[in-house]
Amino acid sequence: STTATITVNPLPGAIGGTNKVCVGNCISLIDAGGGTWSSSAPAIATVVPASGNVCGVSTGLATITYTLATGCYITKPVTVNPLPTAFVITGGGAYCAGGTGVDVGLSGSTLGVLYQLYVGGVVSGTPVPGTGSPLDFGIHTAAGVYTVIATNSVTGCVKTMTGTVTISINPLPTLYTVTGGGSYCSGGTGLHVGLSGSTTGVSYQLMVGGVAVGGIVSGTGSPLDFGFQTAAGVYTVVATNTVTTCSQTMTGSVTIVVNPSPIPIGGPTALCPGTSITLFELGTAGIYNCTPVTTASVNPTSGVLTGIITGTVTVTYTFSGTGCSVSEIVTVSPVPGPIIGPSILCEGIPITYTDAVTGGTWTSSATATVNIASFTGTASGITTGTATITYSLGGTSCTVTKLVTVNSGPAAILGPNTVCAGNTISLTDATPGGTWTSSTSATGTISTTGVVAGIAAGTTTISYAIGAGCPSIHAVTVNPLPLAIGGPSAVCSGSSVTETDASAGGVWSVAPGTIASIIPASGVLTGSGPGGTATVTYTLGTGCLITRPVTVNPLPSAIGGSLTVCVGLTTTLTDATPGGTWSHTTPSVASLSATGLESGLTTGTDTVTYTLPTGCKITGVVTVNSVPTAIVGGGTICVGATLSLSDPIPGGTWSSVSPSVATVGSSTGLVTGESAGTSTILYSSGGCGTSVTVTVIAAPAAMSGPSNVCVGSTITMTDPTTGGTWASGAPSLGSVSAAGVVTGIASGTVIISYTLYTGCSVILPVVINPITPIEGTPA
Repeated sequence: STTATITVNPLPGAIGGTNKVCVGNCISLIDAGGGTWSSSAPAIATVVPASGNVCGVSTGLATITYTLATGCYITKPVTVNPLPTAFVITGGGAYCAGGTGVDVGLSGSTLGVLYQLYVGGVVSGTPVPGTGSPLDFGIHTAAGVYTVIATNSVTGCVKTMTGTVTISINPLPTLYTVTGGGSYCSGGTGLHVGLSGSTTGVSYQLMVGGVAVGGIVSGTGSPLDFGFQTAAGVYTVVATNTVTTCSQTMTGSVTIVVNPSPIPIGGPTALCPGTSITLFELGTAGIYNCTPVTTASVNPTSGVLTGIITGTVTVTYTFSGTGCSVSEIVTVSPVPGPIIGPSILCEGIPITYTDAVTGGTWTSSATATVNIASFTGTASGITTGTATITYSLGGTSCTVTKLVTVNSGPAAILGPNTVCAGNTISLTDATPGGTWTSSTSATGTISTTGVVAGIAAGTTTISYAIGAGCPSIHAVTVNPLPLAIGGPSAVCSGSSVTETDASAGGVWSVAPGTIASIIPASGVLTGSGPGGTATVTYTLGTGCLITRPVTVNPLPSAIGGSLTVCVGLTTTLTDATPGGTWSHTTPSVASLSATGLESGLTTGTDTVTYTLPTGCKITGVVTVNSVPTAIVGGGTICVGATLSLSDPIPGGTWSSVSPSVATVGSSTGLVTGESAGTSTILYSSGGCGTSVTVTVIAAPAAMSGPSNVCVGSTITMTDPTTGGTWASGAPSLGSVSAAGVVTGIASGTVIISYTLYTGCSVILPVVINPITPIEGTPA
């Protein structure tokens, strides 16, 4: 025999420290000391050989090894997790003191990540979970610089989001006091309203009853005067900083009261010396006075005015409470001259009588025959007969008279009394043989048969007379047509436009109703159906109307193609209606070509519009989903073995391109080798995915040979697959040679394995049976 000494060196102790690190961060691994650290994948994680300081480089799995001088080593797998995706902070800005603040948000977010808002480095509010879409942290009022830090709730990896936003608070304008106001009589010039001071760079708007009055006045650094104001009400002033637009109502208010002035004094405006007339005022209590008193005198309470000498006198009536007054000039005249006007009247046709001396009072001796206006002298014949017209300047000594006769005309004219410009109506008279005339042919003309044609807005008197006798008259009002209809002459189906007309008070209608509808009061026209031409009508209360055709254009067809795309991929959008153009709203989320090719840039939504040359358009919202990060795991497995895959973004679905080679649990990521070959394993989330290739290696064929052996005996195991290595799972029970010869050493069961260079193996349990000793005397 010969001997050899074998030294068995101990392994290092278990490596201490966490087995996870984030990209760009470092962790410290520890052991008893004296060894050297190394990394199996420096592109994923590096390690300082002397200290065990591990730093993540890229997402993946690296094996960290600690090796002693004896060559004995121990390993620890370290997973390098990705940092949260960087998104841009949005919102911020300035707001006015006392306002509600401004919004702060994030351009996107990731599921499974928490986002914490900070202001000036101090936490603001609670973390907000990612949704896969932009985030809104709500309205914030604190001034400062806002940042956002994202933390993956599973891996703990942290990243500060891109950019910052600042919120600042602008001061309100300085307060000053509103001045002026008071009361004045209606018809006066009004009262001043002002402000006790002002600030340059601030504009001041005068308000009455909450409504702006007058223009904006710029601050001067001195008191302001908004000028004379005549409207009654409560006046306030609103100041606005022209740079920050911050506004504030100034201190206090003033009130302007408009006291009513008396109505004009009624009664005659002339009288003779020595006679009296009675003036009247319908307002509240007041007193009369007149100047000069040498020309006439007036009773302060009754208004009886007595002439003294010829001339003019100013009579004033003053309200007792407010002092508001009204004046009238009255002439003290000589005796009137003869009444001027015809002595024959026609029934129904007014005539105005005059006198060389004006201002007197007119009366009729027979009002049932002739009716005359007291102060204008306009007389109307009521029935045939005679009456005496009297003109008086007060008292019988200042009176003249005239006898007039009333003659009758043809029968009354029958027919409408209104017509629209450009239209006609027909009038008739029961008395034959007469002649038709119009007093104002520029307003309306009449034919020999009584047909009135409206020419222009106004009123014309239509007369029907027999020879030179008294006519029968009929007033006809010519109502104007509405002005031309304004507003768009085309509308898209499903959209609305507002038709206009400068003539107020009309009603809108449209026909046919299958093409468009219109709101009668507002003129809001809505297109409907496949398109066509509709007629819009605007009708005034007089019945006069105007029309205009409106074209209803059809909408494009619905946008076709997928409205979901992954970051970095494209989707082709289509529309069956040719000739349109593509546009979109959010170029930071996706780009869009002229042919409808939408390319995802970052997670979010993008509103895409397809517009026809008519302006009619249709929209669709394209959702851009994020692509899952790289799958952790992968590599090579044997047929029948399993491999666990994972992805930092949770909630996705696993699938295998070649399930005959390898299957995978849809929610677990557990891969099982089915047959030799390669299969692509997919991980999908939100329609977007990533993949990894798994190679499945064939295992050796099943081994053959006896399944038991006696202690001290041998059996031979064989395997059709060559090139493998035999091994015993329990060498103390049974050993196996390189040729597959198993030797029983002690009773029990031993696992014999046959392993190829690929690492794939097969096993067979072998029972080692004990030998029972022979009993009895051996000699």
